[in-house]
Amino acid sequence: MRAPQNLTIWTSGGYVAARMADWKLTADHDLDLSGGDVTVIKGQEAKAQHLRVALGFYQGEYAFDLRKGFPWLQRVLVNGFNEPDVLGLVRSYVVGLPGFESVLKLESDFDSETSTLKLSGRVQTSDGPVDFTREVQVAA
Repeated sequence: MRAPQNLTIWTSGGYVAARMADWKLTADHDLDLSGGDVTVIKGQEAKAQHLRVALGFYQGEYAFDLRKGFPWLQRVLVNGFNEPDVLGLVRSYVVGLPGFESVLKLESDFDSETSTLKLSGRVQTSDGPVDFTREVQVAA
């Protein structure tokens, strides 16, 4: 099987792609082989997956460049949760991703009972708007 043209490539801890195409992943981030083969996704579907993966990538997780990733542990999941700071951090991170132009809507909800932060929003990409939700639980 040949790799698709313009495939999103992971290099040095960051994505490189002008027009994004990617292999479809399951909710558990495994290759989606439900059709008997890998599925190539493009456009908004690829951008939505890219954002889901990027927000799930913790800073310090990539051994070759510990600066890469979102600073969940360093800046977000700390004592004294500061919503405006977190939303600003998410906005900056998202618009720094290739093909992501602006954050149209961003909301957060912190459940102190379960120590869970839920982010949801809408992002304008070069392929159109993409909605997202990301839930992170603070380890007790």
